[in-house]
Amino acid sequence: MNDLSIILPCGFSVKYKDFFFKINKFQCPACKTHEITRQECLNIARNKLVVIEKSLELQTNNYDKLMKKLEKYKNDPRYYIDESYDSLKREVDVRREEIKLMLNKKIDDFHDELLEKIDAERDLKLKELEKKIQKAQSFDKASFKIDENLDIHSKLEFYRKSKIEIDNGISLVQNIIDDFKEPTFKLTDGCDEIDTKKIFGEFYLRENTKIIFDNLEIDDDNRTEATFQFIINNFSRLKDRKNFILYSKKCIVRNLEWYIQIRLNEKDGEMAFYLCCNSMKESNNFLVNVTTELTLLNKSDSKKNFSLKYEQLFTQTDLSWGYSKFTTMKKIMNPANGFHDAIDDSITLKVVLNAKSE
Repeated sequence: MNDLSIILPCGFSVKYKDFFFKINKFQCPACKTHEITRQECLNIARNKLVVIEKSLELQTNNYDKLMKKLEKYKNDPRYYIDESYDSLKREVDVRREEIKLMLNKKIDDFHDELLEKIDAERDLKLKELEKKIQKAQSFDKASFKIDENLDIHSKLEFYRKSKIEIDNGISLVQNIIDDFKEPTFKLTDGCDEIDTKKIFGEFYLRENTKIIFDNLEIDDDNRTEATFQFIINNFSRLKDRKNFILYSKKCIVRNLEWYIQIRLNEKDGEMAFYLCCNSMKESNNFLVNVTTELTLLNKSDSKKNFSLKYEQLFTQTDLSWGYSKFTTMKKIMNPANGFHDAIDDSITLKVVLNAKSE
């Protein structure tokens, strides 16, 4: 690919690699007497021909490779479809065991918390009862002995007050006895209305990725531009999930893997939108200056799309750039904004990527 011969406007020719990654005007690498642009070279009919021929050749080779891969699936389709869906079953089984552990831990922790509360209340109650017992023991029944020399009205008043005092004493002792027999707390009935779907998770239609390349570029891993369209299906099921992460499929630009990362509710009610890259080689140092536009598409009017642009340097240590607060669930779900397709229950995001080496 890099050795493809490209004719220049001056009549000389150069290798594809010598001009393709030039973004702005550059000095002719052959005669060095004039400036040219990449587009000028690609607009030459002969160059268009060799580029499209090479692109077709590469795509044909890619098709052949894919057909070879398909051969094994074609020979035993039942095995591979079973394996695919069995992996989903295994994921469901693992989720069940994870939830059991999580729920058991929560139940055990709450159980221990209740027991600690019981012990604390018991110790407090014991101290209170010891004080009440002392008070009951200090009750002086001798004070109820009447002076027989009192007149009848004084005796009646004495007995009335004494009865009130003895009633209070009886009440105190009875309360002490009751407190020994019954704790302060009672346990309410439990509730079996558990939101199983929310705890366990539920199926949603897998997200779709569409990748569009520049037709003027030869379709290989050295390409400099690409456009992603990322469709998130069953969005109404996902919008309330906490820190829910979705990834687009990957495409190759500048010999790096690029993909979209979406985070729902990393912070409540917000959607994060990032462009990410990975090196395809271990210990691969790189510097790529990227101009990109991140867009949430309006389902019916492109003029009402919501977009944010940035230019950033991606390196082996800075592998993702974007916005942690790109938009909110409220804005997405508001019908007046036109972002959420209520019929398909989906939203569509787009990234336009242009990468050039430093």
